[in-house]
Amino acid sequence: MRVTGGEYRGQILTCPRRAEVRPTEDRVRQGLFNVLGSAVVHANILDMFAGTGSLGIEALSRGAAYSLFIEKNAAVAKTLRANLERLPVEQGSYRILVGDALKLPEKIADFPTGFDLVFVDPPYEAGLYEPAIAVIAEKRLLRADGILVLEYAVRRPVPEPGRDWQRLKTRVYGETALDFWRFLPGKEE
Repeated sequence: MRVTGGEYRGQILTCPRRAEVRPTEDRVRQGLFNVLGSAVVHANILDMFAGTGSLGIEALSRGAAYSLFIEKNAAVAKTLRANLERLPVEQGSYRILVGDALKLPEKIADFPTGFDLVFVDPPYEAGLYEPAIAVIAEKRLLRADGILVLEYAVRRPVPEPGRDWQRLKTRVYGETALDFWRFLPGKEE
């Protein structure tokens, strides 16, 4: 697995050999960041189910100001930390939290106005999309007008987030789909 663009383009990211870790494929990541374009530059990123950190690292490579990585599995978080330490990433431009992404937002005080981009890419079969979207909206983890990216299996579509969200795009790459949603809290129906 490699970083597909930006400052760290071509750098190799390692992935633990565990069945529960499914890093986003290079071509899917490249497509995701092609859609986001300049929205990544100077953005504050939340990589909610970080795994190896490929999405947050790719964002940093492409000019994001900050990435917060949340990973539940301590061994996988160790691989994520090693990936970041191998790259010339500035120490203050990221943070790794080890724990449940649905509970840790209570402890995130770094961005009281919310993140600019949130990536939600949990294990496809774990049923975490709806609770993650609910936490993002309730805790205002995403700023108004920020973008939520959902990655999921085409064969298992995720429910639409609800009335405070506007679908921007959907892209399909083989068996993987990406939905891009803008957060518009309190918008009229």
